[in-house]
Amino acid sequence: MSSPRGHAPFLKYLTTMYYTYTIHFVDGHYYHGYHKHEGVDPLTDGYWGSPVTHKEKWLTTMYWKEITGLHETMEEVTFAEQECIRPVFNTDPFCLNANCNGIPSTEQARKGAIKAGRKTGEFHKTNKTAVCDPANQEKGRQAQRAKGVGFYDPEFQHTPEMQEMRRQNGIKTGTQAAINGQLAAARACIDKRNQARAGKENLKKAHAKSRRPVDVMTPQGIVLHFDSLAEAARSLKIDPKGLSLAARQVIPRVRGHVARYLK
Repeated sequence: MSSPRGHAPFLKYLTTMYYTYTIHFVDGHYYHGYHKHEGVDPLTDGYWGSPVTHKEKWLTTMYWKEITGLHETMEEVTFAEQECIRPVFNTDPFCLNANCNGIPSTEQARKGAIKAGRKTGEFHKTNKTAVCDPANQEKGRQAQRAKGVGFYDPEFQHTPEMQEMRRQNGIKTGTQAAINGQLAAARACIDKRNQARAGKENLKKAHAKSRRPVDVMTPQGIVLHFDSLAEAARSLKIDPKGLSLAARQVIPRVRGHVARYLK
């Protein structure tokens, strides 16, 4: 994956604590950094940088390491690293350093702002705070309406853009109203059908509840048992109203038949 270059006399590393380096990629990109001396040759110490933003570059592109300076203190090596990065930071697209003395690169700042904004928006939306709070939104509308600014500015209300927006909103409102009317008509039809079904079911239940068995004695003296008055009227071919009067003893008989409800 890599091949060490730029060997310096190893005796120098025995008296040094830190070194600066540059990682060169075969496609022209590069990365500046520094590392603490571990008592071995920096070109073979196995350290190839600690990137965060562009770490996939180390996995996909050939590179090699160059030692650019030897330093004895942390202050010296930090200053030397900044001196290497500062002239090309945020100006050279081939520089892969995403930070210079605590200042993030423009790409890193953009991604961080998007991520932070997304988290903040989700927090406000979930907790109904800030601009996502309906109460705050209504307060803002009231303030704009009272001052005649923003959306309620008279000049803004008469602009072609505003008139077109009102026209489009009217079309949307009309379309939605038509849809709502169709849905309401469909619901009314369904409700009416359900009410009719319920009425028929209730009538059947009422008839079933009011059914009483009845005994009918024919003119020949034969006693017949029926589960209901309607069944007796159909079987004997007698008017059910007259048979009901006879069963309730309002009249003595009907067409020679005597009827009595059973309790």
